[in-house]
Amino acid sequence: MTHLNAELAQDVFHQSLMEILARYESPNIMELGGGGRPHFSEQNLPRGVKYYVNDIDSKELSTLPSCFAREVFDAAGKVPCHLVGKFDVVFSRMFAEHIRNSHRMDENIFQLLKPGGTVLHLAPKLYSAPLLANWLLPEGISKSVLYLIDERRGDTGSSKHKKFPAFYSGLRGRAATIEHRFVRAGFGEVKSCAFYGHDYYRKFPMLDRIQHGVRKLCRDKKISLFATLIIVEALKKVGPDVGMKNFLSTQGLPCDERQELMRL
Repeated sequence: MTHLNAELAQDVFHQSLMEILARYESPNIMELGGGGRPHFSEQNLPRGVKYYVNDIDSKELSTLPSCFAREVFDAAGKVPCHLVGKFDVVFSRMFAEHIRNSHRMDENIFQLLKPGGTVLHLAPKLYSAPLLANWLLPEGISKSVLYLIDERRGDTGSSKHKKFPAFYSGLRGRAATIEHRFVRAGFGEVKSCAFYGHDYYRKFPMLDRIQHGVRKLCRDKKISLFATLIIVEALKKVGPDVGMKNFLSTQGLPCDERQELMRL
């Protein structure tokens, strides 16, 4: 387990994602909750990758380039039949905290992945002070506080900087607790990287100095309970009964039966 400053989380996430993509030849990948601002642009999309972007709102996906495949469904709802067992990599970036039922999302990702596929998440986690306040305060109050302390955010009519409700389901506690969530869902080779600190106090120098001290203490002592962000990577193991030949042989089965087989 590696512990780094939160300012590095986005770079580490991108590097990890690129290393994962390099393991697969011409991979199908899906970004959950990518909406109108996916991680990859048309210009920096790795060669040979088939990129699917998901969102629950079709309007969010309407601005994407035509070369991106768009899939409208609830990540914690029902997986469309044509997507079961289709992907080498499923990932999300600052999205998982908005899901009410992380257990259902994990099950869905397990179905979306091919055997040997990888899931990668970057998400904020409890219990650092600003995120704990965001979770406990009524949404209207927490939104007003955020817009007050962060001039980059605001209800501009665009989802780019707008605040959405956060539930932190499956993102509470120590890093080991969050890793175990993926083990319960059937994944193997689970690993995580916790990040400390934040910039919410940049307008308040005294508080900012205090949080820098707390960040250093937690990082040095590896107290992941108070980490601000976490990257989690997990592998869908290849078993004797879930190879792609077995999957392809189920294509004539009803959707519910096919999904059940893919979860074995």
